[in-house]
Amino acid sequence: MKVNVPEIKTALAERGLLVGVRGEIPDEVTGISDDSRKVAPGDLFIAVRGSNSDGHDFLDAAARRGA
Repeated sequence: MKVNVPEIKTALAERGLLVGVRGEIPDEVTGISDDSRKVAPGDLFIAVRGSNSDGHDFLDAAARRGA
């Protein structure tokens, strides 16, 4: 699956859901995940604040896995 990242970024920003961007953003990614344990090289990691954990705490782990 190839995903067009600029389209996702625009859609999130238009809805007020884009808090920030960290690192370089490619034009396409091969997958999307909000679980840093499941990302693969080429995936886009989406950090989500939940009631039990904050995905922002796992940005470095996702980057180490290739996201």
